[in-house]
Amino acid sequence: MSEDQLDQLKERKRTEEAAIESAFRQLYSAVWLPRMQSGGLEIEKIEVGGRPLQATGVHERVMELLTVTYRKVNTTITPRKTVELLKLGESNRLGMKASEVQDAFFGFLGYPRLDTSATLCKAIARGVEEGVFGYYSGTVPTSGLDNRYQVNPDKVIISRSLSEDEVDMESGFLMVPEAIQAVLAETPVGSAPVQPTTPETTGPIQPTFPLPTGPKKIPLVHFAFEASREQLFKIWNAIANLADKAGKVRVEVDARSDEGFDPTWLRNAVQEPLEEADVLKDKKEGNQENG
Repeated sequence: MSEDQLDQLKERKRTEEAAIESAFRQLYSAVWLPRMQSGGLEIEKIEVGGRPLQATGVHERVMELLTVTYRKVNTTITPRKTVELLKLGESNRLGMKASEVQDAFFGFLGYPRLDTSATLCKAIARGVEEGVFGYYSGTVPTSGLDNRYQVNPDKVIISRSLSEDEVDMESGFLMVPEAIQAVLAETPVGSAPVQPTTPETTGPIQPTFPLPTGPKKIPLVHFAFEASREQLFKIWNAIANLADKAGKVRVEVDARSDEGFDPTWLRNAVQEPLEEADVLKDKKEGNQENG
């Protein structure tokens, strides 16, 4: 083969490789997520649509769609939100195994979707540092007659720094501050804590998780804010998300310039694109003030 023919083959190879790479990037244009709605199971379809994604890898594009564009998967969760969802401190639920916390978030619909278990580790470490709950690692502590955990308070970490790497989802145990304080108050100096007898069980204890009922739905949403060009780029996805749910949103724009706007520029750069998008149906909507 001649050099020209070899060059043509190499160019053809590069073209086909680029086409294959582009085809892979377009995979998974939609993600289907199960959700609980009105007491039943439904499928929510999340589509890429016309919004460009920055990531190039298949998995990275899907995660960008779910974590950035639509925020259907959370990369963070606060300790207090965790306590609220699990109802720690309510109905004598003074503590919970870390593995049960993980099972609740990743095994039950209705809880916020998290990207990885590392997100929970961060929330637990932060909650310990902020004193929201204490962390204990070891055998599950027994409960006293007053439903308070009998554990040496020196082994409970609370209100001090805890590394995320120190959080063990298998042996870790979370307890609310009230349970720890009760142990401190009821353990006499120089004596060992009393280990109360517990009733016999006929089988393994099955952990129960409270299903979040969710807040009451809001029928009307209203926002009013000022934004620069850069801020508009950052928030426009949020407005688009709202339009996806509502069908339509009403947008009112007020813009003032001390130097004034050139009518030709205003027509070409602003009004015509809005008219082409079919959002300025009434001429009054595009009126400008003079003076």
